[in-house]
Amino acid sequence: NQDRFAEADSQLLRALAIADGIPDANEAMALCVNRLRILRTQGRSAALAWIEEIDRRHTVDLPNPRAWTQSRFAACETLRDAGRYGEAWIKLGQERGKVALHASGVAPAWDVAEAGLWLDLGQHARAVAPAQRLARAAADPAIAPWLRARALLVQAQVRARVNGQGLDDRPDEQAWALLDAAAVCAPRDSRRAAWYEVVLQRAAWGDAASGAALAEGLAAPAAALGLIGYARRAWWLACGRSLDAGQIAAARRCAAQAEALATHVFDSAAGPEAVLPTGGCERAIDAVRLQLARATGDAAVAAPARAAQVRLQQTVDQHVPAEWRDGFLQRQPVQLTLQRRIAELASA
Repeated sequence: NQDRFAEADSQLLRALAIADGIPDANEAMALCVNRLRILRTQGRSAALAWIEEIDRRHTVDLPNPRAWTQSRFAACETLRDAGRYGEAWIKLGQERGKVALHASGVAPAWDVAEAGLWLDLGQHARAVAPAQRLARAAADPAIAPWLRARALLVQAQVRARVNGQGLDDRPDEQAWALLDAAAVCAPRDSRRAAWYEVVLQRAAWGDAASGAALAEGLAAPAAALGLIGYARRAWWLACGRSLDAGQIAAARRCAAQAEALATHVFDSAAGPEAVLPTGGCERAIDAVRLQLARATGDAAVAAPARAAQVRLQQTVDQHVPAEWRDGFLQRQPVQLTLQRRIAELASA
């Protein structure tokens, strides 16, 4: 809860070794779910294999249904970070009655994950229903502050996306008010992920220069806590907002910091590990890379544009269910921006 994840992971792995040595699958499953939260919040790609480990244990050992159900939220968000949207949707394929039964106080996290997934897929109209449920959840005085902050943030995001008809985010006065309310209740000294999400959203919606400063100001503290996925995402956002503000030198510096975090040696890892942009996506990073290439007059922009096109097409073909592909490509701002920049640079 203090976001001291390197220490927490060390103790958790010791506890899991003990739990695996006694006939108590329930305790082991609870530990596995806690580790998934650690790995996802840090941006560790090892979280993807840990989802598979949790599912294997659930199938073989028939353990704690409460813990396993709660793991579906983190599994969905981890797979979204990796761009594996079809699998993310499958992880939410639980009956809502089971969620209410087993997730109790954190059940609104289901709607946070569902609404975010619909927004990623360009299905902003479908995100309205979970956002409405989150409005009711946020009014519950018993809800944890970090979860209330996330509930308010998602409501703001859905409203802005609906206002822009999926073509862009258009935060109106109410969306900004929801974002401000999320900032008020988001913890700053524990479970900081909600606070980081609020700051990054403010940086994306605000004016370019202020947004760049906000994102850059978050990157170093996040990295110091080992939250490398948030740091990587923040540096790329700072790069893009610096470019929007015409600050080319600052953008170059931010991009260098971001590229250095594409892999990272975490304390419990044997070697360098790929870093996922926690709460973000690789196509947004590709869009900023192409924006930087054009702004700096890079003579070799055609090759990265083609590579970005290949990665986008692979995501569509392999990870976006067929019924949602049109929305993903035609009503999702990240994909629209990336496709526009690919078209601008591909023939250069």
